[in-house]
Amino acid sequence: LFLFLALRPVFLLKDCRHELTPHHIKSISGLLSLHRREVNIPYEDLRGVRADQSIFERFLGVGTVVTWTHSGSSPEVRLMGIRHPRDVVAIISDRIDRAILRRSSGGTTGH
Repeated sequence: LFLFLALRPVFLLKDCRHELTPHHIKSISGLLSLHRREVNIPYEDLRGVRADQSIFERFLGVGTVVTWTHSGSSPEVRLMGIRHPRDVVAIISDRIDRAILRRSSGGTTGH
């Protein structure tokens, strides 16, 4: 059990790739498995974001960033194995706020 817990964050770091672009979150998972999933979500479509960390993940400095869209209450994307997840949540929250401001001021989204 300890070995599984110790290796899980390492596997997650290698099995997933995440990008925060100026206008959307891009998540690719399953790089090391048979099923590959790619998701792109514009910041203006996000309703919320939070960081989840187990005690072991906090010790390693990794965690999961969970996002929600306007279309539902369940998490849309779970970015797992993220280093410094609270910092990433702050970045995403700032970009959500900027997207809302652009939308409310009539600016373009730049897609």
